[in-house]
Amino acid sequence: MKLYERLGANNLCPSPIGYRVRIALALKGMDCARVPMRFADVDRLEAETGARTCPAMVDGASRLTNSEAIVRYLDAVQSGRPVYRDEDRYFDLAAIERELGARAGRVIAPWFIERLCPEDRDYYRRSREERYGMTFAELVAHRSASELDLAFSVGRVAAKLERSPFFSGREPGFADAVVYGYLLWIELADPSAMPELPADMAAWYEARDLAWRRACLKPFAKDA
Repeated sequence: MKLYERLGANNLCPSPIGYRVRIALALKGMDCARVPMRFADVDRLEAETGARTCPAMVDGASRLTNSEAIVRYLDAVQSGRPVYRDEDRYFDLAAIERELGARAGRVIAPWFIERLCPEDRDYYRRSREERYGMTFAELVAHRSASELDLAFSVGRVAAKLERSPFFSGREPGFADAVVYGYLLWIELADPSAMPELPADMAAWYEARDLAWRRACLKPFAKDA
């Protein structure tokens, strides 16, 4: 079993989407060979996995090319409590991508670039300026407004904790990994960009951080 992950500066994985799979592996008590990939390695990634983005997983004849598919596969091959829980079927991943992923990206992209390998930074700048329709200088100038948008988004996401202790229901699961991954991404890119979390969400994040940070930030092996 091989997991292809984004390689960043300091031999770390800087990807909030990659963190979902690392958390799932930790919850399942599983491990696998980890293959670090730069953006510049996209042709090799596609040749070996069929995917052009990370994370991707290859296990024998099985090729999984997105985080949700990988987590479902891990549940299928390893018995025990599932990571992708029944409640996660009703979790609107696309909405969370909009609420946290897209809005956080506008806030942190000019700082997150320093978390990438130097040879990947020009591509990242070009692709994100195209995605957001602004130069990095313009994103910096609009940061206050973007931070306000992000704060409102966090409030909407946090409301889900009014009904249950976790985003996945009674126990932590895939939805929790998604939300935690985005918040950790923000914190690592620029701690000053971390939005103030409502009380319930702050307590949730503190507990998830204690449980999951080490798995998310485990460096790649030197010879990987």
